[in-house]
Amino acid sequence: MQNPVQININLLEKEPINRGRWYYWSLSFALMAILGGLTAYYDVSRDRELSHLQDVNTDLKAQIIKYDQKIAQTIPLEEMKELINDKAKKMDLINKSQRSYVEAWGSIDRAVPAQVFVVGVEIISNKVHITGFSPDYEQLAVFSQNLEHSPNFKNVAALSSKMDEKSSEISFSMEMNWGAGGN
Repeated sequence: MQNPVQININLLEKEPINRGRWYYWSLSFALMAILGGLTAYYDVSRDRELSHLQDVNTDLKAQIIKYDQKIAQTIPLEEMKELINDKAKKMDLINKSQRSYVEAWGSIDRAVPAQVFVVGVEIISNKVHITGFSPDYEQLAVFSQNLEHSPNFKNVAALSSKMDEKSSEISFSMEMNWGAGGN
């Protein structure tokens, strides 16, 4: 008998050794290329952002210097308070010395007797001119006295008075100096 020859049968397909290695190497290379590209993109975008932030920082530093110069030029707080107080005092003086047309109208209204009818009041500077009608001279005299006793009017003078024969009313015109608040 002859020596039996041993036969090995492999039913599985053998992969070539080179193909498997090539596949893993190409996959590794592709992953490294993707990671390298992502890293480069990240690095470039960070460089751009850093450059932008440095530009913004430079602009902000320039603005800070400009504002520091403006602050150095401003008036100190105590001086500012003094200026404001001085201006407030001046405004109070102006307000006290200002003439109030409402006050003049009120004084005239309080001085007019019930029977006297005022048709016109003209205020120019410190002069007041009043025109109207009165039923008689007595009411006109009362009106004139009331104006003279008012602290707002001085030198009250009747410019004209004329009796209308048809209506028996007296048309009158008066003028006086006006000093608001007794000035």
